[in-house]
Amino acid sequence: MRYNGSPTLPIIANTYSVTADCGAVPNYAAGDDLAAGNFVIVAATEITYGATGQWTYYDEVINDEMSTYDFTYPPVGAPLGDGSARLTTTASGSGSKKSIYTPQFAGTKLADITALRYHTYATGASAPASLQFNVDFDVTDSGPGSNNWQGRVNYTPSMNGTVTPNMWQEWNAFTGKFWYSSGSIPPGLTNQACTVGNGGCTIAEMLADHPNMGVHAALNPDGVTIDLGYAFFGFYAVPDSNANVDKFVISTVSSNFAFDFEPGTSTVTLSCPGSVTYNGSPQTPCTAEATGIGLTTVDLTGAIVYGANTDAGSATASVTWAGNDTHSGDSDSGGFYHCCCSRNCDGRRRIGNLQWFESEPRIMCGSRSLYSRTELFQQPAIGGSQCRILPLVR
Repeated sequence: MRYNGSPTLPIIANTYSVTADCGAVPNYAAGDDLAAGNFVIVAATEITYGATGQWTYYDEVINDEMSTYDFTYPPVGAPLGDGSARLTTTASGSGSKKSIYTPQFAGTKLADITALRYHTYATGASAPASLQFNVDFDVTDSGPGSNNWQGRVNYTPSMNGTVTPNMWQEWNAFTGKFWYSSGSIPPGLTNQACTVGNGGCTIAEMLADHPNMGVHAALNPDGVTIDLGYAFFGFYAVPDSNANVDKFVISTVSSNFAFDFEPGTSTVTLSCPGSVTYNGSPQTPCTAEATGIGLTTVDLTGAIVYGANTDAGSATASVTWAGNDTHSGDSDSGGFYHCCCSRNCDGRRRIGNLQWFESEPRIMCGSRSLYSRTELFQQPAIGGSQCRILPLVR
């Protein structure tokens, strides 16, 4: 049976094996467990550029949160949506070790996690991002020292398979090997050494040693002060990395998530005056810009496309920005009115539904008033915020 939103059921009652292919269905992000007869549909949770309080970039060298985000469109082929979260690092110093994390799984028991996988893209010789969480080896205990820093649990792709550069790869961490980094590891029931040297430990092996281990609470060691960084659950990049992550699927006994990292949106704003004085030449009085969270303002004035701006009357203007690596594009349109308020408007021809007047009407444009042979619109009369018709002078 292929699940396609409306399952096809066998006619005869019996026990059948089931293959779920939820990834092929646009409305669903993934199947948590593709084992026969047991799967959960996961709805995508879109995380956009600058979505504060959900995911945060962190400089691991200076131990400080970063105010910037790096959700991008390239590389192409992202497994969920169009974008992904990028982690680029330098060779040394601040910015050489970087991560992106969410605190929303604070206090979650490892035993309550039922699915854990993600996709990576490693550019060139870069290492792919590892999956990590700040660990509390007993999330049920309390009292002095119970909220001390106890290190991280790490899932490294290269320990769990072959990393292929320049392509998207999925890693099923739930069935993989993890290792402990830094911190103080308390005595356990089996005292299993989970290190890189011994090949790491499975989730089952870690739980056999520490049944109540899980994600650290969002508290600093005093157990009172809120500190979201202590509840770190996310991705880590080593020095000289150019790595992307996307479609992070995590399920617990009470919730299911498939995180979709997407670039930010932009807003294009076109600004035009209500009217300008027509002088016989094409008028280009409008300005335009693109703005967005985390986006340096983009001047689009030179990209404005004008229409009907060579004669007296209504003119149009429009502008489109295609976007960039971190922000989607947008467009805007508007216009302005050509006030016919100078002798450049004189002539002996009709333009559209313009009507000649042999007498010379007095026309006010801004603070100027002239007497001239003038073309006037029949319906409506020349208008605009600065242009109006005064009575004819005989």
